[in-house]
Amino acid sequence: MVATGQRWTTHAARTRPLPRNGPRPGRRSRHRGDHRVDRLRAGRLVPYARARLATWLAAHRGTARWQGILDEVAAQAGAARDEAGALALLEGWSDTDGKVAPLKTLQGLIWAGG
Repeated sequence: MVATGQRWTTHAARTRPLPRNGPRPGRRSRHRGDHRVDRLRAGRLVPYARARLATWLAAHRGTARWQGILDEVAAQAGAARDEAGALALLEGWSDTDGKVAPLKTLQGLIWAGG
């Protein structure tokens, strides 16, 4: 029995079952977060962004965001890159699911754009 305020109740009386048609809690890991989100990211979001890398770079050519991505790729690669070279690196990182800042930044921009 557990004291709650002025009344004594059992533990079972204080807990409520989850709704049958409501959201279910995901398995959580201390290191990786919500596994359902990881499956969604790997199964749908990453391929979605991968297919749009070249299109995004071409559509935003010359903008500050485009230049920022190219600068980040050049800093990560250790050498200056043109758009074609940066795209090749970004596609390679995407294919290997690389955890590289310029790739993650670009993926986020693509996902935000819908």
